[in-house]
Order: sequence, then C-alpha cells, then structure tokens
Amino acid sequence: MYKEQANPGYIGNYSPKTNVIIEDIFPTDLKWASVSTFNFIAFLRGPIVSTVDGLIHQSNVDVHAVQFGNVARIPQQAGQSYADFKATVVGAQAPCYGIYDNVAVIVNLGDLPSSESFLDMYNRLHGESYTSMEDYLKANLTDNATIGMTGLQRAENWLSTRVYTDTMPVMDFTIQFFGEIDWHATDLDASEKFITNKATMTWNGSESMEQSVDIRYSRIQATIQLTPGELYLLKADAETQTSIPNVKVRIHEYTGSATNIAGVRADTTPGVWGTGIEMITNSDGIARHIGNTSKFYKIVEVETATGYDLSSFELFDRLGTALADGVFEMPANDGIILVAENTKRTTAPVDVSLLVTKALTGRGLVAGEFVFKVYDENGIEVATATNAVDGNVVFGPISHSVEGTYVYTIKELVGTINGVTYDTKEIEATVVVTKNASGVLQTAVTYPISGSTFENTYNAPTGSIQLEATKALTKQC
Repeated sequence: MYKEQANPGYIGNYSPKTNVIIEDIFPTDLKWASVSTFNFIAFLRGPIVSTVDGLIHQSNVDVHAVQFGNVARIPQQAGQSYADFKATVVGAQAPCYGIYDNVAVIVNLGDLPSSESFLDMYNRLHGESYTSMEDYLKANLTDNATIGMTGLQRAENWLSTRVYTDTMPVMDFTIQFFGEIDWHATDLDASEKFITNKATMTWNGSESMEQSVDIRYSRIQATIQLTPGELYLLKADAETQTSIPNVKVRIHEYTGSATNIAGVRADTTPGVWGTGIEMITNSDGIARHIGNTSKFYKIVEVETATGYDLSSFELFDRLGTALADGVFEMPANDGIILVAENTKRTTAPVDVSLLVTKALTGRGLVAGEFVFKVYDENGIEVATATNAVDGNVVFGPISHSVEGTYVYTIKELVGTINGVTYDTKEIEATVVVTKNASGVLQTAVTYPISGSTFENTYNAPTGSIQLEATKALTKQC
C-alpha cells in the first residue's frame, strides 16, 4: 500500500522538431505508480514588448504555461508486443501517451512547435470553443493576491505587453508522472535513496538523444499538507506495509540542553523527556500531532495491535532512514512525515520470573512488608513484588518474544517502618533469550557474583522493649 515514488526525470532539447517521441523504459524495481496522473504542461513563447527611453524593445521568453487535461492514454491490447504498442502510440493524434506492462512509458508529442495552434489544441482537449487568445486569457488568468491583481487585470497586462496571435503554436511540453518501488520486493535498502532512470527522445525520424537521471525516491506516495510543527505518523506492518489501526504511541518533547540529534540520543538526564502525550492511530493507521518547530521528539510505542511484537517497533523517515531510539527533529518551517513499523509475532513469547531474596537482621520478616520494583534498560517499570515470610521476592512473569539480551535493574523502595534501615543498592538481572533447535524461545537468567539479596537491619526504637517468651501448659491431677 505504501510505495516508493520516483519522478522519472528531465530530458529536453530546444530546437524545431517533427514527430517527437519520448520513451522511458523503467529500470529494475521501478514501475508505473497506480496513483499517478500524467500531466502535460504546454508552453507558449512570444515576444515581450516594452518601451524604454522612447525606444521599443522586444525579447523572447516563455509567456504562458498551461496544464492540459484529457490528453489521450492509448490502451495496451492483450498480447500486444512492445513494438506494436509503440507503433500504435506513434500513429495516434498528438499529444498522447501509453503505458506498457507498467514498466515503460511512450509519449507522442507530435511536432514542436505544434502544427496545431494552441487554441485549437486547447479547445480539442478541453471541449472549449475560444476563438481568440484574448478570450482565452481573460477567462483563464485567475486572481493573484500576491501581486494584487485580478484575473482580468492580469490578462490585460499580458495582452498589452506581449504580442499574441490567435494561431500561435505550442512551443514545448513538460511532462510529469510518477513511478513506484515496492519497498519490500526490491533489493534496494534504506540507505539507497536514489534510482537511476534513463529516457530517450527521438525526432525528425532519425535524430535522438538520451539522458540518465538519479531520482530521489520517497517512502510515502501521498501528497500531505502539514502545518509547521505537525507530526504525521503512519503505522504499518513491516512486511506488507498495510496500515495498523488502534496502536497507542506516546510522543515526548525533549527539554534537555543537547543541540544535535546525537547529543539528544545520548542524554540520560532524568526527566528530559517529560511525561509525553498519548496518541492512537485511526482506522487508516494514522496519528497526527501538532508540536513545536526546531524541537527534538521521541516516539514510544505503548500498546501495539494484536498479533504484533511490541519490541519490534522501528521508526523511519519518509525516505526509509531508520531513526534510532525513535528520536527525530521537527523541521524549522515545516511538519514531518514518519513511518512506524512492527513485525508480527512468529514465535510464541516466553515468560521469565526474576527472583531475589530479602534478609532482615534484628527481627523476623513479615510477609509483604517490603516492596521491590524491576526496571528495563530505558528506566520503565516492568514488574512489582513484595517479600514472602521466608524472604523470597518473585517477579513475573515478564514476557519476551524476540531473541536478545535484556538487562533489568531491581530496586527496593525505601519505606517508613520504624527502626528499619533500608538497603539502597541496585541488583542487575541479565536475561538472555534464545531459540532452541525446535525454534522455541528459552531464557537464561544470571545475577551478580556479589549476590541477589537485599539486606535490611532492624533496631528497636529508643524507649521500646522487645519481649520474647514461650508458654507451656502442664496437666495437673
């Protein structure tokens, strides 16, 4: 659904020509974009007349550009060879074009300058009946607030300073269309931002020229209007690129002192990412947020869709460049379009329970009187537990669905029990997740050599007495 776009490039040669044909046979990986429109922009050229110091001056420039609609697309017939299809396009009335098997474009521009007048061509393609350039200009030059002129004023200005004839031809065309690259069916990777495309132009029956262009491609095919500071986030399946709705993410704005992306990613100062704002992707897999320009942000996935692996979350810009740690910079004068991907779970997750012990010197333990928490490598709390009467503290289950090494930090919360001195050390537990020969995930947990026991002491508060006694009952006759 979400494909790469490539503008097929530019080829041009300014000189009178007959029977102008352009062929663009796409390189491997590039295909005609299903959402593409084929735009023909016609140019008129004529002398501009001006008077300076009583002398009349003329200069030749482009004086008008018009986008032609309804340019004929010649259909490809079933089983038709490329040579036969090209001959059909070449023999049709210009301007026209054809798409062959979605891997080649043939364009027939006819003669340049055109043998048909601009007015006749415009009337034919648009179903109009203008009889003079004056009528056409007054009807088609729209108001321009930038220069403070109405369409009629603009038309009168053009007519008074430029020499027009009702039979003037189209001088040349600009042609625009899009190709697409299937992101997951190509050998291109995210580091390759360009694909080379070559087009050939022939004219006068024998003359030709060709030009190759390195085209920068984009991961998002739609034209999306953004306000400055706006985030447009698309959530997609990493394999199929289909959108994923109802995914909860959180966007955090950076408030630290780093001024570049590397420094921001390396900043571990507590609190620099704030609490964040949660967003949920809509039915099209899209979430939008208005932030601040020239600021750094981090996106964290909170809840993913059923069947997807939360830990597989990756963030990309629209060119397919991975954004490490979900961190990106909002442009100074624009918004930003990003793609967030997850892969589906292919292996059943495995659960692991972490275990530490609690020792209390000075009195016996009471079940549940001490509280412990487990944090992942990003400082996010993942589990909470209390001690049993025998001192065992069991966390879990903590689920893992991707192979790798996970380091957890276990801390005891400092409480308010009178007479107790709390252990403030941190204990690391390392969980290694691997697959066995059957492809089933398994875990191995290791703790520090120094041990995995939190040691507290109890000293009876001053003025109190701790009594211990036993009771024996002897039967008397």
